[in-house]
Amino acid sequence: MQIPLAQALEKLAKTHQPFAKLFTHGTLSVKIYKPVKKDLQTPHEKDEVYVVITGREQFFNNGHTVFFQPGNLLFVPAGIEPL
Repeated sequence: MQIPLAQALEKLAKTHQPFAKLFTHGTLSVKIYKPVKKDLQTPHEKDEVYVVITGREQFFNNGHTVFFQPGNLLFVPAGIEPL
């Protein structure tokens, strides 16, 4: 399975939402997410992995702050409260 970045971004643009579902298989769900100015997500019931496509910023995760950039993978355990 391969989803080209251009295809994912096109699907996201058509939703007029900050995220779009790209693929599901069993309990796995793959989405593209583009927060606008601020990440308004709340804690999730499942663990999550984010792959950064664009942008550089701080990321607060389980009491730790890291700086991210394109190409980084970020992991967030289920139930973590944003700071």
